[in-house]
Amino acid sequence: MSKGPGKRFFFNFIFTLVAVGTLPQRGMACEEDSEAPRLPSFLSLLPEEESGLTGPVLPTELGAWTNLAADVPPEEDLLSWRSLSLEPEPQGRLNTAPPFIDFKNLELGGFAGVVSYSSAFKARADYVLGVSSRVPAPGIPLGDWGIWAELYLSHIKRDLPFFYPDKVGNWFGLDAGLDYTFHKDSIFFVRGQAGVVYAYWNRIQSIDNGIGGMLGAEVGFFWIRGIDKAVLTINPQFNFDGKNYFIFIPVGFSVRF
Repeated sequence: MSKGPGKRFFFNFIFTLVAVGTLPQRGMACEEDSEAPRLPSFLSLLPEEESGLTGPVLPTELGAWTNLAADVPPEEDLLSWRSLSLEPEPQGRLNTAPPFIDFKNLELGGFAGVVSYSSAFKARADYVLGVSSRVPAPGIPLGDWGIWAELYLSHIKRDLPFFYPDKVGNWFGLDAGLDYTFHKDSIFFVRGQAGVVYAYWNRIQSIDNGIGGMLGAEVGFFWIRGIDKAVLTINPQFNFDGKNYFIFIPVGFSVRF
């Protein structure tokens, strides 16, 4: 009978020790919590493929941040990377292609000379005065082309019987067309011209206003050798309407702006 209570006491004592040993030591841990080293996260211990996370893992020690800061590029590199250029990219042939008509190289000039009439006019040679203009046309292929125009004033005195009125007077004309430069160097150039002419005879007896064709040749000499902005020209022109004609032989000048 005496062994039964003693045995129960022994087993109760052993059970109590085991139960107390398994309880969490929360009170003692709180005092030493600030000094106890922290274990790294469970996920940081796993390989990237097992953890399911990609990218760098945050450092577990404060001193590791200094190594990361050393890898940051200089501020100048960041600024140059963030700077954007608003200038348009070069377009190659789109920007370098010349315009069809080059108005930046406009030439203006004047001329004076002699006009000779065909026999049907019954008039002697007389004077002609005018102004001229020209622009290069680089858009026309196969050579050095230009577009030109002239406005002029001339005089005529017809040899008609005394009873005809309006035998003498001034008349006006307008020529326009294309020219082609066959030769050009630092001293002179040679051009051929083709175009149309409109003549307003200002009510001169028995001459009708009308349109005709025009062919010409122009030889220009540079005023200053090697500079092609100032030119002295000789420009004979043949104007006709299919039946009658008149010929200009003017001397002129032109200046390119």
